[in-house]
Amino acid sequence: MVSENFGKKVFNSLTGGAEIKEVLKKSFFFSLIATLVSIPYFQYLIKAFPESIHMAAEDLTGILALQLFLLFFLCFICSFTGFILSKKHNLPGMGTFKGLKKFLPVLIPVGVSAAVFSYFIFDRYMLYISPRSYPDGVFYIIFFLLKNAIAEELILRLGILTLCIGLFKNKTAGIIITSFIAVLFSFSYLDFIGLTFGLNYILISGVIVTFIINLILGYVFVKRGLISSAFLRLVLGIKYIIIAFL
Repeated sequence: MVSENFGKKVFNSLTGGAEIKEVLKKSFFFSLIATLVSIPYFQYLIKAFPESIHMAAEDLTGILALQLFLLFFLCFICSFTGFILSKKHNLPGMGTFKGLKKFLPVLIPVGVSAAVFSYFIFDRYMLYISPRSYPDGVFYIIFFLLKNAIAEELILRLGILTLCIGLFKNKTAGIIITSFIAVLFSFSYLDFIGLTFGLNYILISGVIVTFIINLILGYVFVKRGLISSAFLRLVLGIKYIIIAFL
């Protein structure tokens, strides 16, 4: 009994009083949603870039299942980390829809401006070099936006950013480090689609745009939580809709 009470005290000290059972439930739920909305995205990648997947057709189902399992596992770990540590590090965690509503007059113009900035600096050139990177069907666009807003925000903001803030004991440092990590993630995508051909405008502009947008998303998460940063990702996604119907 003494050791059990001591363990609870240690856990409460580390987590700021988060309830482990509730955290597990929320982590599982949001990870499952993130994985499900990402299925069409992975299907699109397989369809759009078959040359990047050196597998026979009969093996693709197994590859898709493995990728989805890894995504679920990563989302679960990041969600669990974020929900556990948010209170301890004075972060809003999920945030609230009430907080989102109050922040809409800021989020919408910021999101639209960032989307326009991204399009003119990076996307219009990337579209010319790799048009397959931009889904043109309504079905794929919708789920592409949901994957960005849910899965990527769970991983980058709720998980990695929360952990970085805890490690560096500074919110600004955490936002900057997480933005650099997002840039590294973008390199892996460029490598997947075969665009790793040295220092050039696409690479430089992609780094700048990715870094700046993730700074903004990090600031929004720290101030208002995951709901607000996810909403901002949806607003940023208007560029994909515009590109699809140009």
